Amino acid sequence: MIRRLRRALGRLVRQCRDDRGSVTVQNMVWLATLLAASGFAIDTANAFRTKAMLQAAADAAALAAVLDLPDAAEARRTARAFTEVNLPPSLHGQVLNVTDVQIGAWLDGAFRAGELPADAVRVEVGRTEGRGNALPTLLLKLVGKVDFNLEADAVARRGADGGAVEDPCAAGGFAAEGEALVGSSNHLPDGWCLHGEQAIEIGAENVFDRGSVLTLEDDEELYEGWGNTGVDEATFEQSLSVSLPRLTPELDIEFRQGLGGLPDYVARGPFRASRLPRRLVSDSLYIISGPVEIPAGAVLNRIAIVADGPLTIGDDATLVDVVLLSGGAVTFGIGATLGPPTVCDEGVNSVYVFAKGDVGFGASATLRGVQIAAGGSLQLGPSPRQILGVYGEAMRDVDVGDRTDFEACPEELASEWPAWRRATRSFRATRRRAPPGRPRKRCGRRRPCRAWLPRRRRGS
Repeated sequence: MIRRLRRALGRLVRQCRDDRGSVTVQNMVWLATLLAASGFAIDTANAFRTKAMLQAAADAAALAAVLDLPDAAEARRTARAFTEVNLPPSLHGQVLNVTDVQIGAWLDGAFRAGELPADAVRVEVGRTEGRGNALPTLLLKLVGKVDFNLEADAVARRGADGGAVEDPCAAGGFAAEGEALVGSSNHLPDGWCLHGEQAIEIGAENVFDRGSVLTLEDDEELYEGWGNTGVDEATFEQSLSVSLPRLTPELDIEFRQGLGGLPDYVARGPFRASRLPRRLVSDSLYIISGPVEIPAGAVLNRIAIVADGPLTIGDDATLVDVVLLSGGAVTFGIGATLGPPTVCDEGVNSVYVFAKGDVGFGASATLRGVQIAAGGSLQLGPSPRQILGVYGEAMRDVDVGDRTDFEACPEELASEWPAWRRATRSFRATRRRAPPGRPRKRCGRRRPCRAWLPRRRRGS
């Protein structure tokens, strides 16, 4: 009896010590975790890309349909035709239903469906479960997320000359999901826009021309100093989410796979290294596995650089036809020059800056035809020499600094990536002007006006 009990206990001990197969179980756990993380990155990037395509289609359909007013039936047919060209039903399903095209009037700064005179069109497109064409996921379905519901809309208004009203932010601008900070002695001309989702702080002696736009979710969060001109006329209530910083992870993946998606002048590479070579070859894509430091006085032309770490550009550097993408922050030294003097004649943005962290410029910068996407904050340096046709978005704050005379090209600059849709295009859809003459909150002891001190941060 005792002998049998000993044998049984021995077998039990041996079974407990037997770890054969445990590695397979651990691998399965790690594989599931890896698939979930990959699914989040791939499917989320695909969702943002599809959202941008929907917005582009809505914009095009609305601008085309408004030209057929007051013929409502013809306007609806035009909207459907343009939508099917941009988003073929064979690939995207029925993104536009009969009720998704509304005819109305633009009254008191807002679209009113069914009102007269019929001078505006609202188009809504989507890939949703209700339409039967929700965007399916690739890997997230393994964790229960089977599809995304995505929608976009646009409103176009017929102008006095019978043409569609142009994008009110065609000249350029900045949009922040945090706060927008404006220093002192700045000039925003017609066609320039500034958005601060949480608040806008304006310093002193700024001039906002007729046609410039200031937007924020709640105009009670607008704070200004003294001596500003045109603030009331430029202010609208509007909530929006920036799009360019959310595209940065997708572009990072796309660039690393090759030259697809880059401007045509990048025809060589990718060349992979742990540090940036001292001598760079034009027309090339460099993928660097660490931080990148570009020396002072460097001249970069027709080059794309993708860096895993932060990217630092020295003083007096010159960049023309350049794409920069950083896994950290992008910092420019004093006197940086981005874009050529002829950017307006060329009609296309010259420099693109993408950062998963902050983007900052030193003093006396020259920016011409630049698009900026900051995963953190975006800060222009003091006293820039020229800001011409620049558009930037930030997930946190935007600080435009002091003593800047923003300029615009005669026509809006095109982007090398047409899928990018400026967040400011939605201003014309649902913006509501703040009541004229409403007394603004002034900066004071309870809320210091950070815009007067561009580099000061709350709590400092």
